[in-house]
Amino acid sequence: YWSVKEAVYKAYGRKELEFREHIIVEPFACKDSGTTLVWVIKDGERHSYQVEMCRREDHFLAWCWETTGDLPFQQLSAED
Repeated sequence: YWSVKEAVYKAYGRKELEFREHIIVEPFACKDSGTTLVWVIKDGERHSYQVEMCRREDHFLAWCWETTGDLPFQQLSAED
């Protein structure tokens, strides 16, 4: 999940995010490629992101964009 959270952290663009506390990743199976949803929840605001990822040899790549509208949010623990 580290690459996914790092991509969202950079897309969010503001400092002072705690990866475990503020970035919530919808669970996904770690395959050669896929997509997932991620939410940044901080100071009463919620931002949603779509993340695509792929594995290339020994590297895991993730890129994302903030979605428009409000994606359905499941209450997940930050450790997910």
